[in-house]
Amino acid sequence: MKYFSNIDLNKNELQNARIQNLGAAPASAVKGQIYFNNVDNLFYGFDGDSWINLGKVLNGNEIVTLINGSSSKLEDKNLSTVVNDAISKRHSHGNSSILNAMEQAFTTALKNKLDGIETGANNYTHPGNGSNPHGTTKGDVGLGNVENKTSATIRGELTKENVGAALGFMPKKILEGVESSRPIATGSMIIYISTDTKKIWLDSLSNTWLQIGGQDTISWGNVTGKPVTFTPPVASNSVLGGIKAGSNLSIDADGTLNANDNPSSYIIKQEKFIAAEGQSLFTLSKGKYRQGLGTLAVFLNGAKVANTMVDETSQTSFTLKTGLSAGDHLLAEYVELVNISPYPIHGSEHLPGGVDPIPLVTTSKDGLMSKESLSKLNGIAVGANNYTHPSTHAASIIVQDTNNRFVSDGEKSTWNGKAEGNHNHGLASLSEKSYNSLSDKPNLGSVASKDVGASSGQVPLIGSNGKLDPTIMPALAISDTFVVNSESAMLGLAAEIGDICVRTDLSKSFILKQSPASTVSNWQELLTPADKVSSVNGMTGSVTLNKSHVGLSNVDNIQQATKVEFNSHNGDAVKHITAAERTTWNERTEKYVTNIGNGTLTTIPVTHNLGTMDLSISIRETSSPYNIVMADVQLVDNNSLNVLFATAPSSNQYSIAVIG
Repeated sequence: MKYFSNIDLNKNELQNARIQNLGAAPASAVKGQIYFNNVDNLFYGFDGDSWINLGKVLNGNEIVTLINGSSSKLEDKNLSTVVNDAISKRHSHGNSSILNAMEQAFTTALKNKLDGIETGANNYTHPGNGSNPHGTTKGDVGLGNVENKTSATIRGELTKENVGAALGFMPKKILEGVESSRPIATGSMIIYISTDTKKIWLDSLSNTWLQIGGQDTISWGNVTGKPVTFTPPVASNSVLGGIKAGSNLSIDADGTLNANDNPSSYIIKQEKFIAAEGQSLFTLSKGKYRQGLGTLAVFLNGAKVANTMVDETSQTSFTLKTGLSAGDHLLAEYVELVNISPYPIHGSEHLPGGVDPIPLVTTSKDGLMSKESLSKLNGIAVGANNYTHPSTHAASIIVQDTNNRFVSDGEKSTWNGKAEGNHNHGLASLSEKSYNSLSDKPNLGSVASKDVGASSGQVPLIGSNGKLDPTIMPALAISDTFVVNSESAMLGLAAEIGDICVRTDLSKSFILKQSPASTVSNWQELLTPADKVSSVNGMTGSVTLNKSHVGLSNVDNIQQATKVEFNSHNGDAVKHITAAERTTWNERTEKYVTNIGNGTLTTIPVTHNLGTMDLSISIRETSSPYNIVMADVQLVDNNSLNVLFATAPSSNQYSIAVIG
């Protein structure tokens, strides 16, 4: 069912509703129309020109792309001075191919490498060589009591004698193997040397192995003689020392140093809130955003909140213009810029006339190409060479075909002596001058050989008066009829014999019996019969009869029933109605039906003349599928009403039925 007027729900809720689901945008959309695309699962709204994604969520890269693609500045209250300055410097380069090659050569890796070099840095070579160029000792790092021995040396020293000397007793047995093969302790006093972990174990008690030596991790707290703190010197281009993480740098938990100086890189964070009744202020706990840059987006129950409804209170909070209901789900998505300062675009500085121009290319040095050289290059075909066309060609290099052949001087001279193909001959130059004697003359028929004239066997000609000679063709009587109102007009006619003239002044007709028409005696009157009606019912002249003239003034002109019909009707009680039936019929419900719509009116008046406002009204389409439609109806009075449409219907688009 279609509705053709606005529906006012009077501030009541529209519950459990869904908007139109389509696989593609509807045709002939109007401003403000919405639908849900069930292919990409997005909501769209029509702004009068195009469909807008109502649920679009922009990431950092998309925001920067939109800003960079803007053809005008954003308002200063919503964009920093630095970004406004960058937008104002947007331009394109006429020498884009060369500059693009320069940009491609200067990669991000090279830029990051260059950014990591301090101003005034030199190509410093670290002093010393080998594994310890600075002569650092184990005492310098708090390991003065640790012997520098390899695991092979340690294993070589783990002899039976050395172990016995170290333990103060000789163990019953010494076993070797990997750690996973060490047997269950039984208190046997066996020594077990783990070859993979380099640990030495003593089977001292049941189910207890006691580590008595070997390689192991030493607790930092058990190391003696170590310095309490170690503060390295500040690093410089000539001093090895400590450095700090500065702007755009970060250090991970494992000590990895990260650098990021890309102005289009962002950190996008999201925080969820469940609102209390009337809550409008929300505080972020996971990070900060920069105010006035449009980097904060708020979604209420899955739908994006318009930016005009959000106040960016601080870097860690925002306030909605209206309070929320308890249990509302709110999602805040905000962007933390790593570096807001974009690199200036200065390609024009390297063009001729700029402050730092790149020289034009020469025959010996690379450089920029001038526009004149480019125009010249564009005019040269691919694969062209410096070719000079010869002034003459040998006949042997020319290929002949059916339309192009060589001609000798003799052939040319012979042909020049021939007559033109379209030449003419005078009759005097012909040996046979008679047309009829020509053997190839065209067949023109027998008339072509006849002479002109008025005699038998001759072809007659039209004279100077435009007519054939009367001796050849007799006069034909072709009658024309003329209507005039006087004798002088009749005598002035260009009439021929047999023409008829009707005289309205005499109510008579005449025929021209001989020429000329200007002589009155040449016109013969046509007589009419003498038995014409002289009077009607005593009336003469122009008579108009009616029934009173013949004594029937009281008789109606209707067909009378035959006696059979009268007798049949008189005996049939069904054909008569009672007073009660008459009353019922007079009180019956009446109906008025008409087509409406003219392509212009949105308020269409309908006059039904039913004499009541207690009406039942329906409106339907006048063409298939004849859907019932809804429109507003205003009752004007007992006999008329108005039908209101939001858009004027076309001519006779709908039919209205009024019952009352």
